[in-house]
Amino acid sequence: MKKILIIDDSDAMREQLSKKLRDLVTDPVQIHEASDGIAGIKAAIELVPDLIFMDIVLPYLSGYAASVRLKNIPGLKDTKIVGMTSDVGKDTRGKILSWCDDFLPKPIETEGLNGILDRYLYHDVASRRSRDGSRASSLKRVTVEIVHQLEEQVGELTRVNRKLAKQTGVIRHLYRATKKAKSRLKRLNQLRADFTDLLSHEVKTPLTAVTGYAECLRIQAGERFTDEDVNMLDKIIAASQRISMLVNEISRLNQLKFNIRSGQSALVSDVLEKVVEDREPYIRDKSLNVEIKCEPGLVIPLDGAYLREMVDHVVKNAIVFNIPGGSVDINCNRVENNVEIEIRDSGIGIDPIYLNDVYNPLTQLVDIEHYQSHPLQGLGMGLTVCREMARNIGGSMSVSSEGEGMGTRVLIQLPMEDVQL
Repeated sequence: MKKILIIDDSDAMREQLSKKLRDLVTDPVQIHEASDGIAGIKAAIELVPDLIFMDIVLPYLSGYAASVRLKNIPGLKDTKIVGMTSDVGKDTRGKILSWCDDFLPKPIETEGLNGILDRYLYHDVASRRSRDGSRASSLKRVTVEIVHQLEEQVGELTRVNRKLAKQTGVIRHLYRATKKAKSRLKRLNQLRADFTDLLSHEVKTPLTAVTGYAECLRIQAGERFTDEDVNMLDKIIAASQRISMLVNEISRLNQLKFNIRSGQSALVSDVLEKVVEDREPYIRDKSLNVEIKCEPGLVIPLDGAYLREMVDHVVKNAIVFNIPGGSVDINCNRVENNVEIEIRDSGIGIDPIYLNDVYNPLTQLVDIEHYQSHPLQGLGMGLTVCREMARNIGGSMSVSSEGEGMGTRVLIQLPMEDVQL
């Protein structure tokens, strides 16, 4: 079966020529295509076609240069090359015939194409078309043109290389600046952490004294103090305890910047049951219906105390901001390579416009005496700490609510591992 290779950078021209060839060639034939000179040479070496239609104006490597290369490949010495161009001048024709076996002007006409097929595809032509007396001068012009083309390509590569070198310098400068900024940010973060620890320690020392003396006075009150004095002592003790809680929460949030993974694993269902068990008195006081549905065998790659603390912050909010006789639904499932823990309550809910504020430290959106006085009432740090704890192990946390009185949904996503228990 005869093989024909079309080398042309125009999709439309390749398609048009292929169609004409199929219409004209009566015997079975394989038609292959290439879109540039380099690809055409590779295809010709692989296919060894009987006839090549070569466009003269090609990207990367011109039709002249590609023809020169093909004619110097021993395995392609019998392959006929037909040069194609829209420039039909005598000088151009002469240059083409210096290295090509024939010439076919564009646009391609059926008669000319049929003549090419008749000469090179149907008959065994042992010798190339005889060249006229201007062969030497035409060959020289073709060679000069190829050299000029190579010079232009080398020049273009040089310009591209200089541009890349300049961009590489900019990238290196940015990398050094980024590395320096990262190092400085790391130092500042460490200074912040050290300052927070120092501040916590310095606040706790006098605070312990204030709380201790106030509690001693409260115990010894008896008839020595009036009711108003006792009330003031109670407020001092309550305020001191609240400040102590705040210092502890800030210190805990600061510690979350360190790696908490300890090589241990926690069974999620056990942790959830433990959290609910610890909060049972408060659940019972509000007559809440708490239900846990957890897919069995789900394991988180960290210490159970860490997971328990994380979930407890959310469960505590679901209790505090719930209505008497309300419900708390805790669902846990595996989603791809994550564990999703959903805690949904039937409480007072959150206006959607304030949802982003729940992550801000020391922020509480409810200013109602009943919730302010609840035994579990916190400092507005719970969700902040919970989200940081989730992020610290490669997870996430999100809060959603359909509005006030519509309850709240908290979704915690954590990476998991498979452990046979």
